[in-house]
Amino acid sequence: MIKRVLCICSMALMGLPFLASSTELALDDQVVTRYVQSLGEILPVLQTVERSEPVWDGGLPDGFPPMLEVDQVERGSEIYRHLNNLAQKHGFAGLEQWDAVGRHIWLTRLYIQEREDLDSVYEQLDALEAALRDNARQYSTAELEQLMRTFQTSKNHILRLIATRNDVLPVQAHLAELDAALASLE
Repeated sequence: MIKRVLCICSMALMGLPFLASSTELALDDQVVTRYVQSLGEILPVLQTVERSEPVWDGGLPDGFPPMLEVDQVERGSEIYRHLNNLAQKHGFAGLEQWDAVGRHIWLTRLYIQEREDLDSVYEQLDALEAALRDNARQYSTAELEQLMRTFQTSKNHILRLIATRNDVLPVQAHLAELDAALASLE
């Protein structure tokens, strides 16, 4: 039973981001369009940033292009100011908002790709959680608490992805443009 629980939970956590499900700016067609248009100017600048070895910290959506990660740009540097100005030129409050919108778009893109599987995994987690509660006497209190925390963490990550479903239409309308912008880097 524990192996099954851990297997389902690890599948739920694999590749799922630890991101907040909202941004300051609601995603609509206009916002997604501005983001896609900004990629043409921002991507070349981001390519100039020296990057350290990638370390998975769970903070990025699966498939999030490392080139779009702005965390390694030193705040206050000339490149940061330039990127901030470009983000503002495209109607964002600044680089932080541009980054938050971009991460939300990639999170929504992941939801579009994985939506059928997410519902199934969530239902399996519910069923396993009920079975675990029914057989709680087989486990120590510490094991049970750890398993329940793992269930809750897994379910929360899935819910963050599912929460992006209202943003599917504007993102889906621009998937080809997003892919084309990233293909230009290769």
